[in-house]
Amino acid sequence: MQIKSIRKIKNLYGKRVLLRVDFNVSINNGVIKDDYKIEANLLTIKFLRQQGCKIVIISHLDDKQSLKPVAIHLNNLLKKHFNPQDKNQAFVKFINKFTGFDTAEKIGNMREGDIAMLENLFFNENEEKNDNSFAKDLAQLADIYVNNAFCLCNKKYASIAAIQKHLPSFGGLLLEREIYSLSRILNPERPFAIIMGGTQAETKLPLIFKFYENADNILLGGAVANTFLKMLDFKIGKSLIGKNKVNNIQMVKKKVSNPHKRKIISPLDVVISCDDDKENSLPKSNNTIQRQQEYKVMLKNIKKVKANDNILDIGPETIALYSGIIKQAKTLFWSGPLGKFEDSRFKHGTMAIARLIASRSTGPAFGVAGGDHTIQALEQTGIRDYMDWIYTCNDATLDFLNKKEMPGLKLINN
Repeated sequence: MQIKSIRKIKNLYGKRVLLRVDFNVSINNGVIKDDYKIEANLLTIKFLRQQGCKIVIISHLDDKQSLKPVAIHLNNLLKKHFNPQDKNQAFVKFINKFTGFDTAEKIGNMREGDIAMLENLFFNENEEKNDNSFAKDLAQLADIYVNNAFCLCNKKYASIAAIQKHLPSFGGLLLEREIYSLSRILNPERPFAIIMGGTQAETKLPLIFKFYENADNILLGGAVANTFLKMLDFKIGKSLIGKNKVNNIQMVKKKVSNPHKRKIISPLDVVISCDDDKENSLPKSNNTIQRQQEYKVMLKNIKKVKANDNILDIGPETIALYSGIIKQAKTLFWSGPLGKFEDSRFKHGTMAIARLIASRSTGPAFGVAGGDHTIQALEQTGIRDYMDWIYTCNDATLDFLNKKEMPGLKLINN
């Protein structure tokens, strides 16, 4: 898919640009925990400033929190990137109350390159209702609308969907790159390997079936693997599975019945925690295993998992199998950790696969990864920047790949 990019606008100088971003970040006592979503928008903001635009940034924030801490953080980032010597320069003017015409008048007095940020759009209930009148009020603030919030393109919000009726609409540089990268996943260079983990099995299994014909290998971990194994009548004990019942068990069994055409690959061995001390009869010669014994942790063949077991990571045999496949792939798509990587006892599988995927990306293979927990895993390895692309949101990405309706892309689709 190609979109109408702001790169294609011939004359932007002096134009008022309504820039929709996704600054829905976690804030604790006024401090932003992870500013990845904010930093991802800097390239677009820099481009618009260089073109001499007047930029009006709009976003929402969950739980009806104020966006003021985000405006302050963005201001500090812009100082760092554009003019670190001038400590007093204010790049971002925060407008704490949207009053329609009065706000439009304030923005009209802005100079070229100035930036304003409106207060949380969720403070107005009409945003989530995709209210046309509210969208029209927002449109009075600008000459052009730029959507840079791919994460919200599957939502029917006034600032995402209805706004496109009232202003010439384009995609920002972040949105453009996101669409380009995910489109390469839809039309991959082969061999194409998908690594699918995490806890949202009920949303990821349909994607697995959709990609079945196009992918060469689909490697499973986490609750996605547990759900798949349970569907195939493996014992998984107390392990986490998808919340909703999957109704295509016969389809699954048919797809994996022929070993010569098997694409969906589940773990051969797993690391489990166990409630029963009697289960923990491990070799005494390995110090690492002895330490694991204290926590009732052990390695098992998938066929030997019992009722009191909880699968929390993939084992070394599985890591070796998955690694061999990943090393041959030309396109890689990774969504979701392969175990409970937040716990140091169960992070080895996810970390090993993360390092390998990153090492293959931006070189022998085109690698895309994303989702909050996947990004955290990449950050723990210190090699996040080696990925070709990291998408910022699971839901919109999965909807796009499933070719579901994307209201935010409707009028900016080329």
